[in-house]
Amino acid sequence: MQDLRRSATDAHHPDDRSGREHLARADVGPEHSWSGEGGAELFLSRDVVLHATVFHRADSNVIDWLRPDTTARWQTYNVRDVDTTGFELSVTRPLARGGLLTAGYTGLDVSAPAVTQLSKYALDYVPRSFTTAVVLPRFGPVRVARGLNIAAFAGCLLVTLHKANGGARR
Repeated sequence: MQDLRRSATDAHHPDDRSGREHLARADVGPEHSWSGEGGAELFLSRDVVLHATVFHRADSNVIDWLRPDTTARWQTYNVRDVDTTGFELSVTRPLARGGLLTAGYTGLDVSAPAVTQLSKYALDYVPRSFTTAVVLPRFGPVRVARGLNIAAFAGCLLVTLHKANGGARR
């Protein structure tokens, strides 16, 4: 009898609607995670705010798609446990006409055993990243260069630039 329980990836993966390239193994268990964080804000002046947050996440039985080489079929496995500890620091200050400017830094320390096969998700994380965001009063459609993310919300336009520093460790 065929198991009709298919994962979202099995059912909807854009490069494999037939199921020939992916096999969700029945013996894969569920992932589990726990996370916690704490933070504070310090008003450096009337207009400038420093935000600081520390966090930790513990994942067990993380699921990934693996295969030994490019000719083999992708299969699901519980590959490893991952512990991530990090912190975020950012500074926010107002701009003229209701805008905001934010600059931030995130640092991560990830502890996880290496994956020895080819991985679809890789589960590698950038250990250091810098972010700059400008919130401007919304003034209509904006054309932006590649690599610049834009989202409109609550009558404002959020423009962010994200630069990752350092390669992911294995």
